[in-house]
Amino acid sequence: MKSILIVLNEEYLSKGIALGVIDYFQSIHTTKNPYEAIEILKNEKIDFLITDIDFKTIKSEEYIDEIICLSRNLETILLIDHATIKIENLDSTAKIIIQKKPVSLKSIINIVATINRNIVDQKKGEN
Repeated sequence: MKSILIVLNEEYLSKGIALGVIDYFQSIHTTKNPYEAIEILKNEKIDFLITDIDFKTIKSEEYIDEIICLSRNLETILLIDHATIKIENLDSTAKIIIQKKPVSLKSIINIVATINRNIVDQKKGEN
């Protein structure tokens, strides 16, 4: 994969994930601001998104709708939430994974590594 956007409220977790996945991506973007994330999605080619959905500045539903609208280039979206979101309500071409809080740095990195391995294996099978 080429690029990842990490949008998390917890800066330590965001930085830890960025360091943990550095070998899998050519470009890593991080922000705590959901509006900045939306702008990045509008202006950059992002392949993988890891994001909280609970922000004080925007309603979760509104933020998710924006992400889904902008997900045309995304391969994978990892949503992190306190509650359970219904995947069937999310109409996206991207693979959507939902993780319930609390999440660990190790579990997020393992998800990214597994998805990366699957993509590499799939590409090998195509050749």
